Amino acid sequence: MDSRSLKQTYIDNLKAKSGLEQHRPYLGMSGISQCPRLLYTQFTNGRGYRPIRDHWHCREGYKEQAEALEMLGAINPEGVEVIAEWDARYKGHTDWEPPDGDLVEIKSVYWDKFMEIVERRRAERQHYEQVQAYLRHGGWNLAHICYKARDVPPEQWRGDTIATCGGIPIWIVSVGLNREVADRLDTKARMILGAIDRGVAPDCVCGRCK
Repeated sequence: MDSRSLKQTYIDNLKAKSGLEQHRPYLGMSGISQCPRLLYTQFTNGRGYRPIRDHWHCREGYKEQAEALEMLGAINPEGVEVIAEWDARYKGHTDWEPPDGDLVEIKSVYWDKFMEIVERRRAERQHYEQVQAYLRHGGWNLAHICYKARDVPPEQWRGDTIATCGGIPIWIVSVGLNREVADRLDTKARMILGAIDRGVAPDCVCGRCK
């Protein structure tokens, strides 16, 4: 086997085992914060061409998630499928429900984003809205969003941010149900699913949809 074929074997296996979904036959709660036009297009046409870097990021994300759950004490963690009672096409899949009954979601981010989250002391909007949907339809009282830095610049191991986090690049944001936000997300999900049923794409609000 030469170097080219060896590399191609790696790429083929990465694509096959990354866990990156090309098409979801449902509206995912994890992405409900995104543009309605984008969510409509992904539901009806799939996600289209996904470059190899997307497979790489997805694979690395699952690895980081598994490592974080292990360190948090999860033993054979199993996520829960959360389904909206008013339409089974709107659903999501959680990361872990600890014995105390709360919800834990793992998010691995790069250092710059990790720093932003620590400095703001609040979750990213996409992640906040994701857990709001989970709390509304899964019945939990509290969700803990655990941010783990994928990369830490060597000089930052002595920096103030790492010290603030207790010496490791982990930051946890606890979130309770915000009924106003949860209601808004339900309204958005109903609108998108209604557009799918009619076959008429909703308006783009991000300015990037084609």
